[in-house]
Amino acid sequence: MKIKLNSGWAYRCAAVFAGLLMAAVLRAVPVSADESIFGPVDTFSGVLIPDSSGEETEGPRQPVWISDNTFYDFEKEAFGYPVGDLDVYASVADGMILTERVGIIVPEELTAVIYRDGHPMQFTTGIIEDIGSYTLEVSSEGQVMQLFSFMIVNGITNKVLNYNMPDGFRITDAVRDGEPIGWSRNYVDTSTEGRYVISYECSRARVAYTLKVTVDTTPPTLIFGGIDEDGKARGPVSFAKTDDNDTVQVIKDDEPVGMLLTFTLTASGRYVVNVFDEAGNSTSYPFIIMMYLDRNGQIFGIVLLVVIVAVVALFIYHKKHLRVR
Repeated sequence: MKIKLNSGWAYRCAAVFAGLLMAAVLRAVPVSADESIFGPVDTFSGVLIPDSSGEETEGPRQPVWISDNTFYDFEKEAFGYPVGDLDVYASVADGMILTERVGIIVPEELTAVIYRDGHPMQFTTGIIEDIGSYTLEVSSEGQVMQLFSFMIVNGITNKVLNYNMPDGFRITDAVRDGEPIGWSRNYVDTSTEGRYVISYECSRARVAYTLKVTVDTTPPTLIFGGIDEDGKARGPVSFAKTDDNDTVQVIKDDEPVGMLLTFTLTASGRYVVNVFDEAGNSTSYPFIIMMYLDRNGQIFGIVLLVVIVAVVALFIYHKKHLRVR
């Protein structure tokens, strides 16, 4: 007996058989979302065979250039500044602001001068930790080069009203008093008072930094007693600080006056009392203490007056009772 098969039915059977075969193969090779589906497969287990041909042995990382005249050295963990065939290294990049000390290494063959707030100081190699704005200048073969500048500030300061990123750096986050604030890739405004945390990184070197500062631009104040509206006093002048952390400077007739145990001024003269806070803000109070009699002077004046009255009375008495012989 012969069975004649319809050709369309045969094609449908072949398609079903192929689908079942593909499903069986896929079940035999489990692949998660995190695994690659490409590569050689173990014929027994159906599991991908790891490719070991791409394994690399990690060696020293080569320095990377972050600007035209600055590179980062991963072994030294420092920024390098070429000067001819020599390199100056520092823990800061040109334009950085920080609250910690800075290390600088200058080759012996170079002559270096570092400027702090515009004042030059001879410098060789070492640590910089005093507050101020710095610029390092080196001389080589008669040529003078300014290599980089940076600023060291207090944790509380009035010096950081914005932060422009150094070349090759970008901001990754910025908050004030724990709240996010607006910033661009290269700039953040910090002129509003508050506690700032600015996160940024050297893009090519992938080295991260954080600047944490409290911005304070409010001048300190003193409370005075004994001065009239014209800035004159006719007796002792006393004053008190509104913040115990403030520093007071007293100048009398252009000469500094020590104030150790008391904030009371008694001597006559022209005064300027300056008060400074931790952030670097200051306020000046000029005034004059006029000539006056203090308690000792008053007692002396009373005694003198009594003596004068007694002398006058005695003179009058003798005049009235004078006998002419």
